[in-house]
Amino acid sequence: ESRPFPEFPNPVTSGRLQRPSAEFGLRRDGGDGETGVGVEARGAMSWRDESLGLTADARGRALPAHGRGLRERGFGGALDMEAGYGLRAGGDGVLTPFGGRSLTEEGGRRYRAGVRMTVGDGFDLDFETAREEPGAGRADLRVAPTARFSR
Repeated sequence: ESRPFPEFPNPVTSGRLQRPSAEFGLRRDGGDGETGVGVEARGAMSWRDESLGLTADARGRALPAHGRGLRERGFGGALDMEAGYGLRAGGDGVLTPFGGRSLTEEGGRRYRAGVRMTVGDGFDLDFETAREEPGAGRADLRVAPTARFSR
C-alpha cells in the first residue's frame, strides 16, 4: 500500500487533520470469471476534527486499464462520531458514547453504536453493536465487547 501524501493539520484551525492518499497497483485476474492483467488506482481523503470527535472518509477505486477490456469502479465513505465528553464511571473510569455509518464500495451499509469505558491510562473496554447490510443478501447484526491495552 502506497501513501505518498503526508498528514497535515488544517492551517486555519488547529485540531483538524486532513489526510489524502493514493495507491496504484497491478492486478491479475484468474479463475472462473474474467481473466487478464490490469492497472488499479485507489484514492481517499480522510478528515478528522478532534474537538467535535468527528471523522469523515471518502474513497474510490477504478480499474482504468485491463487486458480484456474489463472496467470497474467503486465509491465508499464513512462518517463516525465519538462524543467529546465522557461520564464518570467510578474511580478513574470514563464512559464515552460513539457511533457511525459507513457505505461500502460494493453498495452495502454499516451502522454502529456503542460505549467505550476508559479505565486509567492504557485500558479501554468497548461494547459495540453493528448492523451490516451488504449490497445483496441478508443483513447481519453483531454485538461485540472489545478490550484494548496500550502503553
